[in-house]
Amino acid sequence: MYLMLGEDEQALRFSRLAADLGLSKKQGGIESAVAMRRGQWDEARRLIAAQEDIPPEVRPQATRYVDAVEDPGLRSAVIAEMLAIDPKIMPPIGLIQPLLHLGAIDAVYEMIFAALDEDPASWVKRWDLNHAWGPEGEAFRKDPRFAELARRIGIVEYWKQYGFPDGCRAGDDTPIVCS
Repeated sequence: MYLMLGEDEQALRFSRLAADLGLSKKQGGIESAVAMRRGQWDEARRLIAAQEDIPPEVRPQATRYVDAVEDPGLRSAVIAEMLAIDPKIMPPIGLIQPLLHLGAIDAVYEMIFAALDEDPASWVKRWDLNHAWGPEGEAFRKDPRFAELARRIGIVEYWKQYGFPDGCRAGDDTPIVCS
């Protein structure tokens, strides 16, 4: 949660504590995200390539992802490479976080809505939308399609009952508006 709030030092601290206590494997995801935010590109590439949950066949694209965060001129080519990954190796829905970070909002919404059309409960089983709440997900949250997504997965009703998240409110013409 600290990573999503942009509190990088706390995110690093609790990631290390969890790993030291054996509560999570040291995967480098938080560390690589913080390294990218800080412009520590070589460290981010090293950390991403070492993540155990990234299939070996996809590691070259993972380091290219860091390249594209560093150099926006590479983004369209890297996004195309990521979208061309064999879905048997890495299901497209597993690319939500890097695609959001690279600004491929249309591609993310396309894959999310296609997954919901195929299986309305897919978001519970296979998605990771944590990064939608972080600084890198701001454009995703501000997009008008976010209201439709929230409605389709049922969180609008939850928010009406328990309160909207920071930066979101009930909309006049749409279920929600997020800033």
